[in-house]
Amino acid sequence: MLPSSLNVGGFGAILTTASNLGSTVINRGHTVQTGGSIRRYYDITPANNSGLNATLKFKYDNSELNLRPEAVLKLFKSTNSGVNWTNMGGTVNTSLNEITLSGLSSFSRWTADSSGVNAVVNFAIQGYYNPSTNRLNMEDTVRIYLRQISLPYSIVDSTITLLDSALLKAACVFPNVGTGTYYIQIKHRNALETWSKIGGQSYTSGSTLNFDFLQTAANAFSGKSDSGGCIASEICNIRR
Repeated sequence: MLPSSLNVGGFGAILTTASNLGSTVINRGHTVQTGGSIRRYYDITPANNSGLNATLKFKYDNSELNLRPEAVLKLFKSTNSGVNWTNMGGTVNTSLNEITLSGLSSFSRWTADSSGVNAVVNFAIQGYYNPSTNRLNMEDTVRIYLRQISLPYSIVDSTITLLDSALLKAACVFPNVGTGTYYIQIKHRNALETWSKIGGQSYTSGSTLNFDFLQTAANAFSGKSDSGGCIASEICNIRR
Protein backbone atom coordinates (compact mmCIF):
# COMPACT_ATOMS: atom_id res chain seq x y z
CA MET A 1 0.00 0.00 0.00
CA LEU A 2 1.35 3.45 -0.93
CA PRO A 3 1.55 6.14 1.76
CA SER A 4 -1.37 8.55 1.79
CA SER A 5 -1.49 12.08 3.24
CA LEU A 6 -4.44 13.30 5.28
CA ASN A 7 -5.09 16.88 6.37
CA VAL A 8 -8.17 16.04 8.42
CA GLY A 9 -10.63 18.94 8.41
CA GLY A 10 -7.92 21.21 6.98
CA PHE A 11 -6.70 21.75 10.56
CA GLY A 12 -3.03 21.79 9.61
CA ALA A 13 -1.93 18.43 11.05
CA ILE A 14 -0.98 16.46 7.94
CA LEU A 15 -0.62 12.71 8.51
CA THR A 16 1.19 10.47 6.03
CA THR A 17 1.23 6.68 6.44
CA ALA A 18 0.76 3.47 4.48
CA SER A 19 -1.31 2.11 7.38
CA ASN A 20 -5.09 2.31 7.50
CA LEU A 21 -5.77 4.74 10.35
CA GLY A 22 -9.49 4.12 10.34
CA SER A 23 -11.75 6.80 11.79
CA THR A 24 -9.44 9.64 12.88
CA VAL A 25 -10.33 12.55 15.17
CA ILE A 26 -8.13 15.68 15.34
CA ASN A 27 -8.73 18.48 17.82
CA ARG A 28 -6.73 21.68 17.45
CA GLY A 29 -6.25 23.96 20.47
CA HIS A 30 -4.51 27.31 20.97
CA THR A 31 -3.50 27.35 24.64
CA VAL A 32 0.10 27.21 25.87
CA GLN A 33 0.86 23.74 27.18
CA THR A 34 2.39 22.71 30.51
CA GLY A 35 6.08 23.66 30.62
CA GLY A 36 5.68 26.19 27.79
CA SER A 37 4.97 25.90 24.07
CA ILE A 38 3.71 27.81 21.09
CA ARG A 39 -0.01 28.64 21.12
CA ARG A 40 -1.07 25.56 19.16
CA TYR A 41 -1.47 21.87 19.88
CA TYR A 42 -3.17 18.88 18.26
CA ASP A 43 -4.90 15.89 19.82
CA ILE A 44 -4.70 13.16 17.16
CA THR A 45 -6.73 10.00 17.78
CA PRO A 46 -6.91 7.38 15.01
CA ALA A 47 -8.88 4.16 15.47
CA ASN A 48 -5.74 2.21 14.56
CA ASN A 49 -2.87 3.72 16.53
CA SER A 50 0.11 1.38 16.60
CA GLY A 51 2.89 0.35 14.23
CA LEU A 52 2.07 3.25 11.93
CA ASN A 53 5.53 4.32 10.66
CA ALA A 54 3.83 7.66 10.00
CA THR A 55 4.94 11.21 9.25
CA LEU A 56 3.42 14.26 10.94
CA LYS A 57 3.58 17.68 9.31
CA PHE A 58 2.66 20.18 12.05
CA LYS A 59 1.45 23.54 10.68
CA TYR A 60 1.45 26.74 12.78
CA ASP A 61 1.06 30.51 12.39
CA ASN A 62 3.63 33.19 13.24
CA SER A 63 1.11 34.79 15.61
CA GLU A 64 1.23 31.61 17.73
CA LEU A 65 4.99 31.54 18.36
CA ASN A 66 4.69 32.87 21.93
CA LEU A 67 8.24 34.31 21.86
CA ARG A 68 9.69 30.93 20.88
CA PRO A 69 12.59 31.24 18.39
CA GLU A 70 11.09 29.75 15.24
CA ALA A 71 14.31 28.40 13.76
CA VAL A 72 14.82 25.92 16.63
CA LEU A 73 11.24 24.69 17.10
CA LYS A 74 10.88 20.98 17.90
CA LEU A 75 7.85 18.72 18.22
CA PHE A 76 6.84 17.49 21.67
CA LYS A 77 4.56 14.52 22.38
CA SER A 78 2.33 13.83 25.39
CA THR A 79 0.51 10.55 26.02
CA ASN A 80 -1.31 11.84 29.13
CA SER A 81 -3.19 14.90 27.80
CA GLY A 82 -0.35 17.36 28.33
CA VAL A 83 0.84 16.47 31.83
CA ASN A 84 4.24 15.21 30.67
CA TRP A 85 6.06 15.88 27.43
CA THR A 86 8.80 14.18 25.40
CA ASN A 87 10.99 16.07 22.92
CA MET A 88 10.60 14.17 19.65
CA GLY A 89 12.61 16.52 17.41
CA GLY A 90 11.61 17.29 13.84
CA THR A 91 12.70 19.56 11.01
CA VAL A 92 11.30 23.09 10.89
CA ASN A 93 10.63 25.03 7.68
CA THR A 94 10.21 28.67 8.69
CA SER A 95 9.14 29.72 5.17
CA LEU A 96 6.22 27.28 5.18
CA ASN A 97 5.52 27.49 8.95
CA GLU A 98 5.66 23.75 9.43
CA ILE A 99 7.60 21.09 11.36
CA THR A 100 8.00 17.58 9.92
CA LEU A 101 8.74 14.41 11.85
CA SER A 102 8.84 10.88 10.41
CA GLY A 103 8.96 7.34 11.77
CA LEU A 104 6.10 7.74 14.27
CA SER A 105 4.57 4.53 15.60
CA SER A 106 1.52 6.27 17.10
CA PHE A 107 -0.23 9.61 17.61
CA SER A 108 -1.45 11.46 20.73
CA ARG A 109 -1.16 15.14 21.79
CA TRP A 110 1.46 17.20 19.97
CA THR A 111 2.79 20.73 20.35
CA ALA A 112 5.94 22.66 19.45
CA ASP A 113 8.48 24.48 21.58
CA SER A 114 12.00 25.91 21.44
CA SER A 115 13.73 24.24 24.35
CA GLY A 116 16.62 26.18 25.82
CA VAL A 117 15.25 29.75 25.57
CA ASN A 118 17.15 31.64 28.26
CA ALA A 119 16.80 35.31 27.35
CA VAL A 120 14.02 37.67 26.27
CA VAL A 121 15.08 41.12 25.02
CA ASN A 122 12.57 43.97 24.58
CA PHE A 123 13.42 46.57 21.91
CA ALA A 124 12.24 48.15 18.66
CA ILE A 125 13.86 49.26 15.43
CA GLN A 126 13.00 52.90 14.84
CA GLY A 127 12.66 52.64 11.07
CA TYR A 128 10.02 49.91 11.48
CA TYR A 129 8.22 51.42 14.46
CA ASN A 130 4.70 52.89 14.17
CA PRO A 131 4.01 55.03 17.27
CA SER A 132 0.26 55.19 16.58
CA THR A 133 -0.06 51.41 16.95
CA ASN A 134 2.97 50.74 19.17
CA ARG A 135 3.94 48.00 16.73
CA LEU A 136 6.54 47.37 14.09
CA ASN A 137 5.40 47.56 10.48
CA MET A 138 7.12 44.24 9.86
CA GLU A 139 8.84 41.40 11.68
CA ASP A 140 12.52 40.83 11.03
CA THR A 141 15.43 38.77 12.24
CA VAL A 142 18.20 40.26 14.37
CA ARG A 143 21.47 38.94 15.74
CA ILE A 144 22.01 39.31 19.48
CA TYR A 145 25.36 38.80 21.19
CA LEU A 146 26.36 38.36 24.82
CA ARG A 147 29.78 39.89 25.48
CA GLN A 148 32.14 40.01 28.44
CA ILE A 149 32.07 43.32 30.34
CA SER A 150 35.84 43.84 30.41
CA LEU A 151 38.30 44.42 27.58
CA PRO A 152 38.42 43.12 24.92
CA TYR A 153 34.63 42.47 25.43
CA SER A 154 34.88 38.99 23.92
CA ILE A 155 31.78 37.32 22.52
CA VAL A 156 30.44 34.65 24.89
CA ASP A 157 27.52 33.54 22.76
CA SER A 158 25.21 34.75 19.97
CA THR A 159 21.89 33.90 18.38
CA ILE A 160 19.76 34.89 15.37
CA THR A 161 16.15 35.38 16.39
CA LEU A 162 12.88 37.02 15.33
CA LEU A 163 11.78 40.36 16.77
CA ASP A 164 8.03 40.09 17.41
CA SER A 165 6.27 43.01 15.70
CA ALA A 166 3.47 43.24 18.29
CA LEU A 167 5.25 42.40 21.54
CA LEU A 168 8.54 44.14 20.60
CA LYS A 169 10.41 41.21 22.11
CA ALA A 170 12.94 38.68 20.88
CA ALA A 171 13.37 35.26 22.50
CA CYS A 172 16.97 34.02 22.52
CA VAL A 173 18.74 30.69 22.90
CA PHE A 174 22.27 31.01 24.31
CA PRO A 175 23.45 27.42 24.86
CA ASN A 176 27.01 28.34 25.84
CA VAL A 177 26.40 31.01 28.48
CA GLY A 178 26.93 30.46 32.21
CA THR A 179 26.27 32.55 35.31
CA GLY A 180 27.87 35.97 34.98
CA THR A 181 27.43 39.59 33.89
CA TYR A 182 27.29 40.44 30.20
CA TYR A 183 26.72 43.20 27.72
CA ILE A 184 23.81 42.59 25.33
CA GLN A 185 24.65 43.69 21.79
CA ILE A 186 21.98 44.00 19.07
CA LYS A 187 22.88 44.06 15.39
CA HIS A 188 20.50 44.49 12.47
CA ARG A 189 21.30 45.07 8.82
CA ASN A 190 19.28 48.31 8.69
CA ALA A 191 19.75 49.82 12.17
CA LEU A 192 22.54 51.17 14.31
CA GLU A 193 24.31 48.66 16.53
CA THR A 194 23.21 49.01 20.18
CA TRP A 195 24.70 47.70 23.45
CA SER A 196 23.04 47.46 26.86
CA LYS A 197 23.84 49.94 29.64
CA ILE A 198 27.30 50.30 31.14
CA GLY A 199 28.13 47.63 33.70
CA GLY A 200 26.25 44.90 31.87
CA GLN A 201 23.36 42.67 32.88
CA SER A 202 23.59 39.79 35.35
CA TYR A 203 22.47 36.28 34.39
CA THR A 204 22.03 33.14 36.51
CA SER A 205 22.39 29.81 34.75
CA GLY A 206 19.05 28.01 34.45
CA SER A 207 17.01 31.23 34.60
CA THR A 208 15.75 33.63 31.93
CA LEU A 209 17.55 36.92 31.36
CA ASN A 210 15.03 39.71 30.73
CA PHE A 211 16.20 43.09 29.51
CA ASP A 212 14.10 46.03 28.28
CA PHE A 213 15.80 48.63 26.07
CA LEU A 214 12.50 50.53 25.82
CA GLN A 215 12.03 51.11 29.54
CA THR A 216 14.46 54.03 29.48
CA ALA A 217 17.07 55.39 27.07
CA ALA A 218 19.64 54.91 29.86
CA ASN A 219 19.35 51.14 29.36
CA ALA A 220 21.40 51.55 26.19
CA PHE A 221 25.12 52.05 26.56
CA SER A 222 26.17 55.71 26.40
CA GLY A 223 29.71 56.91 26.02
CA LYS A 224 28.59 60.56 26.01
CA SER A 225 28.08 62.87 28.94
CA ASP A 226 24.49 63.78 28.11
CA SER A 227 21.67 62.58 30.35
CA GLY A 228 20.92 59.15 28.98
CA GLY A 229 21.53 59.68 25.30
CA CYS A 230 22.53 56.62 23.30
CA ILE A 231 25.55 56.23 21.09
CA ALA A 232 23.37 53.95 18.97
CA SER A 233 20.06 55.63 19.56
CA GLU A 234 18.09 54.32 16.59
CA ILE A 235 16.70 51.44 18.63
CA CYS A 236 16.32 52.91 22.09
CA ASN A 237 15.19 56.50 21.50
CA ILE A 238 11.65 55.92 20.27
CA ARG A 239 10.22 56.46 23.77
CA ARG A 240 12.58 59.13 25.05
